[in-house]
Amino acid sequence: MRPTSRGSVARAAAAKEAERAELAKELHATVLDALGYVYAPEVESVDDDDGKPLAVPTYATVTRDGKAWLWAIGAPFGGEEDDPFEHELEPGRSVRDLLDGPLFRQEAPPRWVLYLAGSDVFLVDRHKWPQGKLLSFALGELFARRNETAFEVLAALLHRSVLAPGDGACLLDTLDEASHKHAYGVSTDLERGAREAIEELANEAIFHIRTVQKRGVFENDVLADQLKRECMVYLYRLLFLFYVEARGGEAGVAPMASDAFRSGYSLDALRELELVQLTTKEAQEGTYLHESLERLFAIVNRGYGKGQMVLGEASSTPGSAAVLDEDDPIAAREPSRRDLHDRGDPRADGRTGQTRGMKCFLIRS
Repeated sequence: MRPTSRGSVARAAAAKEAERAELAKELHATVLDALGYVYAPEVESVDDDDGKPLAVPTYATVTRDGKAWLWAIGAPFGGEEDDPFEHELEPGRSVRDLLDGPLFRQEAPPRWVLYLAGSDVFLVDRHKWPQGKLLSFALGELFARRNETAFEVLAALLHRSVLAPGDGACLLDTLDEASHKHAYGVSTDLERGAREAIEELANEAIFHIRTVQKRGVFENDVLADQLKRECMVYLYRLLFLFYVEARGGEAGVAPMASDAFRSGYSLDALRELELVQLTTKEAQEGTYLHESLERLFAIVNRGYGKGQMVLGEASSTPGSAAVLDEDDPIAAREPSRRDLHDRGDPRADGRTGQTRGMKCFLIRS
């Protein structure tokens, strides 16, 4: 048997590559047809910043009001580790170069680029590409799952009637506008909730300073500024912990896999206890939630692994734990009582901590 020559190996590799490229084109033609586009390969020319033309093979083009609106371009199957946007249209000039440079800088650039790269489909919006945002669909995974809903979503987002309607606004623009309005509403609610939480934290600190420490608080601008700042830090600690618990054990900050932690220390457990009815003055003025939060802060701040804190032995020393700050804030030093809204006492001993409902004169905008 004669040894295989280098030339024959190269020819076989080239033939295989050409076959893969044809298979990709057949797949892309089928996908475009299903999405309502006419598969009509052409070569478009785009001038770069130096005036040098760049030939861009397209599968389909859609115009609107006489101007380019959508280009569908493609690339063959690549390796698992290959970046599809690094596919070269010509030596030294990739798809990424096209999108970063000349295509969207034209006098009348297309709004959308539908990029079919092997078994992946990307939808690039001219306005969002500079922000690194795009839609991505893995056709191989979709076909493997055979999920009808997933295909409906694909068609709802990529179909020609959606991206290039005969008249009226593009559906994705309508969805984007509605999303911005919703996000604004959520942000407003969060801002209001944060402001109220800071006020209640500050009220409890003020109550403790006045009734327990017997110190004056009125007309004390230094105390007002310090209290406002430190209540915000305390609130950030809580928000951080809500995030940690929502991510489960992924963040690695809290022992979410521990039954002892989830049932005895977590914010989720405290949230359930907070709903229990308070019936006595001792319970209403207890500090159980405050002490529990201090233990939780200590667990997160000091760690819980070998040689660190052990669940069940966490210190409840006020101010000992600081998730975001190592200082000993007023809000952490002053135990906060359960508010007087009769929402409940988690334990018979009445030790519970929340905040009173007074308006705080120290919180200023």
